[in-house]
Amino acid sequence: MASLPNGAGAAAAASGSSGARPVDKEVDFANYFCTYAYLYHQKEMLCDRVRMDAYHSAVFRNAPHFQGKVGDPPELKPL
Repeated sequence: MASLPNGAGAAAAASGSSGARPVDKEVDFANYFCTYAYLYHQKEMLCDRVRMDAYHSAVFRNAPHFQGKVGDPPELKPL
């Protein structure tokens, strides 16, 4: 079965229409990741408290998996 845009399958089923066009998966994939390039999208994600808390918890609960894989933060020097 072909992939349909988000909600298109449910909308077509609800309306009884089967004329929804399939979506090219490569184009859909590219469009999905292109949205992350917009600053407003980055801001929305950073302002999402639940998301940020989940990321924070995941990183700090799995700290041993990160050891030796990321560089030390640069030392901040006073201006």
